[in-house]
Amino acid sequence: MAEEILFQDDEEETLLDTNSETSNQTDTEEVLLNSPETSLLDTDESEELLNTNNEENLLSTSEEPTSEEELLSLHETEPAKDESLKIKTKVKFSLKSKISIAVAILLTIALLLLSITILNNEKTELLNEMIYRAQIISKNLSANLAENIDSDMDRHPLLTETAKIKDLETITVIDPQFRIIDSSNPKLWQNIINKKVNAEKLPMIKKTIQNKIKNLTTEKLEEFETQIFIYQPILMGSTKLGDAILQFTKKPILDKIHNIETKIKFFIGITILIGIVLSYLLISFLLSPFKKLTFGVRKIGNGDLKHKITLKTKDELEMLGNEFNQMTDKLYNAQKQIVEKGKLEEQIHIAEDLQRNLLPEVVPESPYFEFDAYYKAARGVGGDYYDILQVSNDTIGTIIADVSGKGVPAAIIMVVIRTIFQSTAKFLKSPDRALHTINQDISGRTSGEKYATMFYYMYNFDNGILTFSNGGHNPLLIYHKKLNQVKEYDTEGAPVGVMQETQYEKKSIQLDEGDVIFLNTDGITEAENIKHEFFDENMFNDVILKYSHLPATEIKNKIINDIQQFVGSAPQHDDMTLLVFKINKIPNKGVIKDVSKKSTQQTGAPQSIPQPVESQEKTNPQPTTPPKTPSLKEKVKYVYDNPTDIYRSLV
Repeated sequence: MAEEILFQDDEEETLLDTNSETSNQTDTEEVLLNSPETSLLDTDESEELLNTNNEENLLSTSEEPTSEEELLSLHETEPAKDESLKIKTKVKFSLKSKISIAVAILLTIALLLLSITILNNEKTELLNEMIYRAQIISKNLSANLAENIDSDMDRHPLLTETAKIKDLETITVIDPQFRIIDSSNPKLWQNIINKKVNAEKLPMIKKTIQNKIKNLTTEKLEEFETQIFIYQPILMGSTKLGDAILQFTKKPILDKIHNIETKIKFFIGITILIGIVLSYLLISFLLSPFKKLTFGVRKIGNGDLKHKITLKTKDELEMLGNEFNQMTDKLYNAQKQIVEKGKLEEQIHIAEDLQRNLLPEVVPESPYFEFDAYYKAARGVGGDYYDILQVSNDTIGTIIADVSGKGVPAAIIMVVIRTIFQSTAKFLKSPDRALHTINQDISGRTSGEKYATMFYYMYNFDNGILTFSNGGHNPLLIYHKKLNQVKEYDTEGAPVGVMQETQYEKKSIQLDEGDVIFLNTDGITEAENIKHEFFDENMFNDVILKYSHLPATEIKNKIINDIQQFVGSAPQHDDMTLLVFKINKIPNKGVIKDVSKKSTQQTGAPQSIPQPVESQEKTNPQPTTPPKTPSLKEKVKYVYDNPTDIYRSLV
């Protein structure tokens, strides 16, 4: 670094360059190296300019030293990130690459911080060592100068020898009048000799320096970026003989720091390169189980649930692989169950269609009565069953049954009951005999837990007489129009399928026009809403009274609609069946016809329902006798003559 130094003499101002590029003892005309504030010569008193090369000013106070630029290069380039490590958003990196880059960045930051710390510590130690050495040199020099201050022959060789010390650039001696009386700089010393010979006034030190050494009695140190100045008073006892200004350079220290910095950069580069390679290899090893997991998950995702992930890492990854294997086993079993369930649901759906086909598709129609029914299973197929048949020329048989339980087992028993009923109903002219026959066939064929409650009535639409029998089912409900009242009718009898020896009772009542017969299963009166409240018998009786003036179909629809509104979003818990039979006309109320001569109608298939008879027939009814029970020969003949009916009954 060069500093401009102006000193004053009688003729001119001279610019002295004190920091030569060759050495501190070069032949250029140099004066003290200093900054603008540490220039040693006073520009106000001198008119002579001493220039080292007389043509150009080599150094400027605004310039920074080359060594300083090198030192700061590390700090200037440190914030700049390595562009090669930046991850472009459009480029997809693997996990391995990301981790390797992260390791490299962390390693770089750690090494940079470490190197900066080492450099700062090294620089501080070297500077402290230099300052300590400079202080010792200045003290020893001051002591020697005190003895030879007045002798140029003794003083100047001392300065010359002392200036040969490493890092010491120039030594300047000032007398109490702030005149420069000696210097280790040859050119400046020659200028001083010439002035003494010519009896000229000696150059004066710069006023800023005068202020610093004025009244100075102890050592004073000033440190700049590339230089150190020590102002050492020359004392003889307590008398001040002058001052010695020693100018030291930091260039050797900065060069040493620069060399260390270069080595550290090289070390960092090698370390980062090795770290990236090792981290990549290590990460490849660590991520190999993840590759197996990824491959396994991909195969599982493609539907290969039998694939097993095999890891032998003895750590959490192996546990994760085992969990995947257990998961795939469960998924495989669940998939099998879904397939099997799908097949079962398909079969149940078929069974549901078959069961629906087993229910009466066409019911007898007549101006004497109306019939409609509602049926809904709780589980696709159910155990509720109803049927309506024309069992004779003027009699309709209606049966309802509720098999214990739900689903397929109940449906199978329901089919058995239907088969028995369809094959025997036309021959058994009494409800109690029909229940007895069904009970005899079912008992012993099912477990004790499988039974059916059943109610069967036979209505003679010619005379309005209703005969019924109950096998443990809900009572019969009849709305009597004349009374505007709902009454219950029941008989004694256990459910069918429990005991073969069970006997069933029958009863008969006379009905009137406008009366409505109701049969239902528990699913109607035990319909439950989300509050766990039941649509009980009282509510059922209320809706019967409310809607019985309507036709049968509308009665059924209104009642079911009220039940559905009551239940709301609650699930259905039981099969629901409701039968509505409304009486419109009774041609011969209370009259029992003699049908004993109509053997062909008793033994053959029932004919169609007759139309209403004329009024004279009502006023003059013919006496009738109860039909006789067909013989075994007649039953066999009927089966032989009607194979289609028997086949449909068995299906």
